[in-house]
Amino acid sequence: MSFRNLRPASFRGVPFDVLDAAHEFGPRVIRHEFAQQDDPTHEFNGSRPRSYQVEAILIGDRVDELAATFDAALAEKTPGRLVHPIYGEFDAVVSEPVRVRYSTGEHRVLRYAIVFERAGKTEQPSQRQDTLGDLKKAGVLTLAAAKADFAAGFRAIGQPAAVISAAREKISEVAAMVEAHFRPVVSPGLFGAVQEMAARLAAPSDAQLADVPGLAGALVGLVAHRAAPAYALLRLSGDVLAVSNITATTPSRRAMATNEASVVQLLEVAAAVTAVSNAAAQGWSSKTDAARWRDDASDALSRLADASADQGGQTWAGLTSLRVAVLNDTAARAVSLPALKTFTPAQTSSSVLLAYAQDGDNLTDLFDRASEIATRNGLRHPGFATGGREIEVLGDD
Repeated sequence: MSFRNLRPASFRGVPFDVLDAAHEFGPRVIRHEFAQQDDPTHEFNGSRPRSYQVEAILIGDRVDELAATFDAALAEKTPGRLVHPIYGEFDAVVSEPVRVRYSTGEHRVLRYAIVFERAGKTEQPSQRQDTLGDLKKAGVLTLAAAKADFAAGFRAIGQPAAVISAAREKISEVAAMVEAHFRPVVSPGLFGAVQEMAARLAAPSDAQLADVPGLAGALVGLVAHRAAPAYALLRLSGDVLAVSNITATTPSRRAMATNEASVVQLLEVAAAVTAVSNAAAQGWSSKTDAARWRDDASDALSRLADASADQGGQTWAGLTSLRVAVLNDTAARAVSLPALKTFTPAQTSSSVLLAYAQDGDNLTDLFDRASEIATRNGLRHPGFATGGREIEVLGDD
């Protein structure tokens, strides 16, 4: 600090005089005391806010009028600009009650004892709902409900031979369907894992069929992959698996129909839960992408909820809550995303020139933007964006 070139003191533009000043600082310490231990333990938790004890003086024939203005400035509930002859100029808040002292021996004088603290970057902690956390929690609960309903509905061992055979064939069939569905859309490493899981379910043994919770885990593991594309999982939950139209005319056929519906519902729910979890974790590049995903996922979850309602159980409530969580999460996180806009280049050009034409020659991200354009629009070669074809690019709101 410097005591030279002292500046007149003021707060929010209201001038005052200063005779004395002091300040405090140091670490913020939490002291822990334990039974049968003489010495406390000290936990360091950041630094104390730097505070300034200022004795402000108002002097003059119209001191009452000046005091009214100064009191109003000190009472405001927002940071204000403090100019101090020793500590300089910065935004400050009044952190403790202000004490005003009068004296019959000092006519036309008011003395103020004020404690200022430097204002932080935010006036108060902000509160925001953890929509992503809510979505993950809803997904866990939905999957747990689907497993519970599967355990309550699936019965093979102890049933007639035809029921056991039908259950074994259906599990083998859906495992092959999942494997074929993932083959063109996932990495070789992930597909290898899917193949391995599908092989375990290709011809489930009596022991596997009898262990219903274990079978539920194996079916979920067949589709619940964090690296799987969200839209591939969503399609798997909708139009890949199917329940055959078994006419439930006998107890055995009713058991076949219930087992088949239980297997398909568990796989579809597991695929849908994994899809929304993967999409939320990855995020979206634009408001349009987020809105498109919101609508598609909402429709899929709504369809699954309607189907599960016919079967009874707990899955319907879980899917309904998960759908609400998807809507809330996309609405909250899409606000900060850029918009998606389209334009049609007059002639064939490269993705780099398209990025330059849209956002200028900021070399820091020019080639990243060009790569994004090529990927988003499925260009076979980034150097050739066909003229006359509509192109999608990320833009400002």
